[in-house]
This record gives sequence, structure tokens and C-alpha cells, in this order.
Amino acid sequence: MNAVSKKLRELEQNVLELPEDNEINLYIRDDAEMALHERAHKIKQPLQETAKDIMFSGKLTFEQQNARAEELFKELSQAEQRIINESEKFIRFRLMRLLFKQFSPVFPKVHHSEVWQRIVWFFGEMDTLVIAKAIEDSEWDFNRDEDDPTFDDYAWWSELEKKIRGYFPDGVFTKESYEAVERFFDEKQAQFIRDYWEAHPEEFKDYMEQIDKKLESLKSKQATMPK
Repeated sequence: MNAVSKKLRELEQNVLELPEDNEINLYIRDDAEMALHERAHKIKQPLQETAKDIMFSGKLTFEQQNARAEELFKELSQAEQRIINESEKFIRFRLMRLLFKQFSPVFPKVHHSEVWQRIVWFFGEMDTLVIAKAIEDSEWDFNRDEDDPTFDDYAWWSELEKKIRGYFPDGVFTKESYEAVERFFDEKQAQFIRDYWEAHPEEFKDYMEQIDKKLESLKSKQATMPK
């Protein structure tokens, strides 16, 4: 098994880590990753015409489009689905890190994590916005009859908003959706810290002893302070 085939196999099994920033440029120089994208493209090619018809024919409602898309994806084997998902994950990550590398230098390093969070939030919210727009287009094409004498434009927009909120209760590009991203990163960081201490129990013990000593020192100082 040559190096490219071996790495591709590992990529397909989802065990390789995403590229480091110094590996992220406008061009992908990793032969194995390029081979992964090429394989994903070949898998998707026979389905492209059907996928276009599902998305752009104007004959299907949003719900019907979703159902047909799921059926189409299920025609692929699990290995093929994994290759497509991995390819899209790598491309998306590269795009996000390219943006990060472009904008982060204008901020102090202490704010770089916030820049990254906002980029992750932006990409997630754009996904939401695309789906919300698809729902709106579907409702406009199939559930809007302006020729009906009883048609109420305000009520129609209100019902549309209610339907979109059914899928996305927090809305799009809202304070709440950004706070959800912050919580995700906080939990991820907390888990990283827990995993580190569990893997280094002696270091954790020394660290806690230092904390206890500092607390005792503070208590001693407070006890000697005039009241």
C-alpha cells in the first residue's frame, strides 16, 4: 500500500486530524487530501443531474426536496458517504482557517480565539440562512395565492416566520446563536482541560498543592490585616 493509499484509507476512517494553519494555503499541497477530494467528486458526479433537478426544478416543496435528497444520499454506500462527508469537512475547515489567517493578524493575539469563534458562528449561520431562504422560496412558490380574495399578506409573512422558527428557534445571526457557539467552545475547552489532567494525575496533584498553598498564604495575610 503506497503512502497516498494508506493516508486515504485513514482519511476514510476519519482518524486523521485536520491540517495545521501552516499547511493551509490557497492551494492544497497534500496529495492524499487531493485524492480524497477527487474521489468524492467522482462519487458525486453521477448524482449531480438528479441533485440539480431536486433543488432547482421548482416542482418540489422544501419538505419534498429534503426527503428526495435523503433518498439520493442513501443510494451511496456508507464508505462513499464517509468520503463525501470527509471531503466537505476538510474544504470547509480550510475555508474557515483561510479567513482566520486573513483577519486575525489585525487583532491582538489575546482576541484570536474570539475571531475564530465568530468565523465558526458565521459559517454556521450562513448554513441556517440558506435553509431559511429555501423554506421561504418554497412557501412563496407553493403556499402563496395573492389572487385569493381572502389572502392576508401580513398573516402569510407571520406564518412563514413561525415555520422557520420551528426549524431554528434562535433565529439567524442572533445574540442567542452566538452565545450557543461560545458555550460550545467553553465546553470543548473544559473537556480538553479535564482530559489533560486525567492523563497527567501527578501534575494535577502538584498544581492543586500550589493552589492550596496560595490560598493558605492569602488567609494568613487576611488574618494579619487590621480590621
